[in-house]
Amino acid sequence: MTTTNNRPGPARDRAIIEAHRAGKTYREIGAQFGISAYRANQIVLKHERRGTMPAAAPKPVTPKPLRVPSLSRALLSHDDLRDLGITYSRWSLTRLVKEGRFPAPVALGPGPGPAARKALRAAEVEAWLAALPKVAA
Repeated sequence: MTTTNNRPGPARDRAIIEAHRAGKTYREIGAQFGISAYRANQIVLKHERRGTMPAAAPKPVTPKPLRVPSLSRALLSHDDLRDLGITYSRWSLTRLVKEGRFPAPVALGPGPGPAARKALRAAEVEAWLAALPKVAA
């Protein structure tokens, strides 16, 4: 059985703030500590305003899974290019297309001019990658 520190002071405030961070409502916190929901809210706000909130325990960082698109897909989006390691911005890719140094995208629908959704043919991107000069490691 856990005991709750109901005496006013830093230890109780810290426990109230931790309960707030854990997602409890002010009503639940008030019932746990024998105070009103309004008072629990005041305590949290007081520490937020003063900048004296106790540091939260660091949340574990979960790495985002790497999404590597298959070049066997017919069309690739700009995000798929990033996943392949082609990190040019959209503006830079447009410039390279105009200069003839990168494959031109195809429109995916009857959109108005440059605002149409576009994608790149995977085969053309694969050929472009193969044609790049190899860098010695």
